[in-house]
Amino acid sequence: MLDSLLIVEGETETAFQFTIEFDQSFPLRTATDAMSPPVTYITTGHRPVSNSAGWLVGLTARNVQLVRSDWLPASPDHSEELSVILAETEGVAVDCFIRTARQPMSAFAINGDQSEKYSLEVSDQGVRVPVTPFQIRGVLLQF
Repeated sequence: MLDSLLIVEGETETAFQFTIEFDQSFPLRTATDAMSPPVTYITTGHRPVSNSAGWLVGLTARNVQLVRSDWLPASPDHSEELSVILAETEGVAVDCFIRTARQPMSAFAINGDQSEKYSLEVSDQGVRVPVTPFQIRGVLLQF
């Protein structure tokens, strides 16, 4: 049984967003997805033939959230870059793959204080990012 009060005394709003999920291992991710608007960036390239819409970034680990993303367009001095901040939310170490519409040329993990930068593995599956429990990890993807 499911019960919810959509309109209560004194309520003036008549439009609601209602999300139902069952048996989720990571309910925080589902709640964040439901409450967060999509972030879009315009980039050069061709539209996929098979779909009228696409995604830019996908994460394979349900216990890893995309906290922030910043896009830096190409210039004569550097290539296009996508900088993301990931956060592990459930206290479980995991290898999270970042999947993008275009495969990056290179990827780097960056410490929060910008003191260390090391290369990450880029493959057909995506960019492999090892994340420890409750870690906040910065990642830089270069296209």
